[in-house]
Parts: sequence; C-alpha cells; structure tokens
Amino acid sequence: MAIGTLVLVACPRLVLGQTVPQPTALQAVHRSGQTFLTWSERVDMTGERYRVYRHSSPITATNLGSARRL
Repeated sequence: MAIGTLVLVACPRLVLGQTVPQPTALQAVHRSGQTFLTWSERVDMTGERYRVYRHSSPITATNLGSARRL
C-alpha cells in the first residue's frame, strides 16, 4: 500500500486552544518494506508524545480528521 502523505503531530499536555509547534526536519526513508521516520526532537518540551497520520492527499487542518492515525 502506498502512503500519499504522512504528518507527525507533537502531542504535549496542552491548555485548550494552545497552538502546538510541530516537529522539524521530518524525514521518511522507505527500505525493504519498512518506512523509518526521523525528526529533530524539541528540547524545550518534556513529556511530549508524537502521533503519525497518513492520508492519500496532502494533510491539512481540513482533512486531518479523515487521515488514518498509525
């Protein structure tokens, strides 16, 4: 199955309505049937979690709800 678009979302504990700066330098490498993701870790955050989503189209705020969380 081909993956059209991946997005990585940082999920720290937030106050409702707070904007979340996204991880930077996201790279994906596909090799031997596996996809490896790397990104620059945020040094100003602790206890964060990351979620990866995929969609057949570029992921935007409008279609994130229909993207599949991996």
